[in-house]
Parts: sequence; C-alpha cells; structure tokens
Amino acid sequence: MSTVCDNHSSLNGKRICVPIYIHPHEYIESTVTARPSVYNKSPYVGDIHSEKDNGITHMPSLDLGGKCTPGAAICVTQKMDKRGHHVKQEYSKKYGTPATMYITQLIKCTYSDIWIGAHPSQGEKLFNFYASRNHLPGFQDVVSIQAEVANVAGCDMRSDFLVKHADGTYTLVEVKTIVDLDRDKSPKSYVDGLSIFPWGKPRQKDDLTGNKVVSSRAIKHVRELTKIATQENQDPRYPKLKTAIVFMVVRNDATAFMPDYRTCPTFHKELIVAKNTGVKIVSYAFNMKRNGTCPFMSELPIVYNLSTS
Repeated sequence: MSTVCDNHSSLNGKRICVPIYIHPHEYIESTVTARPSVYNKSPYVGDIHSEKDNGITHMPSLDLGGKCTPGAAICVTQKMDKRGHHVKQEYSKKYGTPATMYITQLIKCTYSDIWIGAHPSQGEKLFNFYASRNHLPGFQDVVSIQAEVANVAGCDMRSDFLVKHADGTYTLVEVKTIVDLDRDKSPKSYVDGLSIFPWGKPRQKDDLTGNKVVSSRAIKHVRELTKIATQENQDPRYPKLKTAIVFMVVRNDATAFMPDYRTCPTFHKELIVAKNTGVKIVSYAFNMKRNGTCPFMSELPIVYNLSTS
C-alpha cells in the first residue's frame, strides 16, 4: 500500500497529492487452463499458465459469476511465507495433492479490456486504505478505523469496520465487494454500466421470512445494522453509534449501483428498510489496474428500481 502524487490533480492551480492504493506484490498475467485444478479438486483452486510458469492458484471467489473459466486472462500474485519469501511447491500430507503457489487478484472482462477485482477482500482493503486517509465521500472526518469488530451493540455478527470520527461519533461499517454488471447477468437485455448485488440463485432460506434468498448472511447483517439505527440495539461504549453499508465496485466501467430486486427481493426490501431507518447506504467505484494500482474513481448513484417504461 502506498500514497503517491498524481501529477494531473490540482486545486486552485496547485498540485495536490492524491492517495492511490498499490498492491504490495507484483501482478503476473496468466491464463486459466482448468478450474477446478486437474491436480486438486477443490473448487477454490485452478490451474494457470504464464510465460514463466505453470501453477495452481487460489480462486477465493470461485468462478466469479462465470468469469473465471478456462481461457480467461487473470492476474495473480505469488504466495508469501511468514518471512516474506515466495512459497515453494508443497503437497498435502494427507492427500498428496499440490498446494497453491499463487493468489488470484484480477480477471479480464470478456467483452472489454478492463480488469475486474477477483479477490473478496479487495473491497475491505480499499475501504480501509481510502477511508483512513479521508478520501471517500461521506467518510472524510475519520480519526481511526478498527477492523473485524465483534458484537458491537450486542449484534450477532462481526462487522468489517468500526470507524471513529472527529466529532466523537462512531460508524459500524459493513462492506460488500461488487464485481458484476447487469450485462453479465443478461447479455441480451441489460442496463449499461449498472453494477448489481447480489449475484447468484436463491438457494438459501431466510430464517425470518422463509423466503428463498441468495445470501441469508448478507440479509442478517443488514437487519443487525438496522437494529442499531432504530436504537433497538445500543452500546454504552459508543453512545453516538451510526451504521453504514458500503458497496465497493471493483471495476471501472460502472456508472451506477443497484441492489438487485430481480435476483433477491428480500435483500432489496431489507436494504430499503435499513436506508429509511438511517443506515448510510453508499457505493464507490475503483479502477483496478494491471500494474497493481487501484485508484478511487467516484461515488456511484444508487438505483433502487428500474423504470418499467
């Protein structure tokens, strides 16, 4: 991670320094040859080929909504040991299968030249980096950020961040990393530039309503934050506690974000309830570059319903 000066940014004719997240390890451009790996049948690993090597990479986002398939161009980083050295090929003592030597970071879009974030932790890393430097709209008075905070206000969840503001208030933040556009879901009929969440089929059951949902966990987190916003749940340690859900879009071709009511009506409904009770709902876009830099682009407008006209 780093802060660099962007020569093209200025304020009142003066050059200003703009923070830009830089991945700490070199990206290696590769091609997916198999998923799962021919040698290791875990769905979280796949085989890759680059100019220098063949190997097995960790794919923590699985097939990334159909994007990470044989022939796809991806960028990986080499796995590091605790001493900061590249790991050598190792094998499972129990199964004798080869372990991963690489970690998937980016995948190239099939219908354009853009790169898309391919690791689920990227949204959290980018929020932490930019919010801590007061470079996200709505989070520009940050004093400190604490990650992975459990049971704030008695909530049955571990929140991504607890943000302390200059006025002494706190915000409990849940981050979602967004990789999909409407075009990925409906290639023949889509809203151009519209990023969407959630992605997938409603195969889980919502404990409260019994509805089929894409992610019962995501819905639970929204409800827990709503309880804080309505002061149903309070915490004497943080008497002025606010809540936020942040959708981090890790691709540079998004112009808006929509909680997809077509895919999961229950998530959409609970998010609107949260918004109406005071939970901050925001979305930010980032330019995931081949050289490892991830500049902040802009706050995205949020669309809650598409016009039927």
